[in-house]
Amino acid sequence: MKKQLLTLLAVTSVLFYSCSKEDKAKKSIKEYLSKTMHDFKSYEPVEYGTLDSSYSDYKSSDIYKKKNLTAVKLMDSVEKLEKKIEQIENKNQLSKIKYYDWYEGSKFDNAEREEMLSILKVNKEMLLSVKQIYKTMSADSAAFKPEFNGYKMSHTFRGKNITGATIINTEVFHMNKAMDKVTDTFKEK
Repeated sequence: MKKQLLTLLAVTSVLFYSCSKEDKAKKSIKEYLSKTMHDFKSYEPVEYGTLDSSYSDYKSSDIYKKKNLTAVKLMDSVEKLEKKIEQIENKNQLSKIKYYDWYEGSKFDNAEREEMLSILKVNKEMLLSVKQIYKTMSADSAAFKPEFNGYKMSHTFRGKNITGATIINTEVFHMNKAMDKVTDTFKEK
């Protein structure tokens, strides 16, 4: 009786632990695709890549995203102010040509000159701020310590797209540490 119980326990253990990490990853990928593919009934797995550990990177961090967004907004503002300067210059070129006979002296009147100087000063300050942001981002990147955040596996599969054509896709699937959920995907290059 003891021998049968031990044999049953051994078989159960083997079956229970036979679900390898790769099998868990494949199951998570399939579940994810069943929720996101246009026509999951047409899904055909072609190939799975190697399961690998996944680590955080600086460009995915909240710090990077916040600083980069700030820099992009500042650069947008700089471009708008440069267009404003260009508008003032274009307006004055037309005025100079149109009224050349009586228009003498400086190209711009004092109010326009002051406005342009103000814009240039603001632009210079914004560009210095952008430079400082990128400098701190570079230092942050150098000091960034990647942390284990789950697993990744590439997967090539066929399926029908929205037009009904069967296409082949290769994507990298990122999974959480437990490998029970796909957290992100991207096309493999």
